[in-house]
Amino acid sequence: MRQVAISVAVALLVGACGQGPVSSSEFELLPLEGTVEVLQGGEWKPVSEKTGVSRGDQVRAGPDGKARIHLPGEQTVELAPEARVRVAGPEAAEVLGGSVLAQARQGLAVALDGLEVTAADAVFRLDLELS
Repeated sequence: MRQVAISVAVALLVGACGQGPVSSSEFELLPLEGTVEVLQGGEWKPVSEKTGVSRGDQVRAGPDGKARIHLPGEQTVELAPEARVRVAGPEAAEVLGGSVLAQARQGLAVALDGLEVTAADAVFRLDLELS
């Protein structure tokens, strides 16, 4: 049976987190450690350095992997090991599996199994676990 565990922790944004901003027309994927892959053109490709991603691309981190997706406006979605995310747009992402930490500055929507969390000036975590 599929069980969804959602953990949302919202905190005031205190300072900048991680790398600098990207331009308003592109998204960047920054692998932080371990195995990170992006699904582009129907094929999973390993990523070992900062890489551009587009709307609709999926990103996954392996059991030893961590990655950060930079969206416009200094907003980020960070993948924990074994997480999988689809880039839905400049202010949106969809969690397909695992755990993510989102940093919302201007307004960021993160969807998870039919639930959407939208926040601004906040940091929040979403977990999707199967048991």
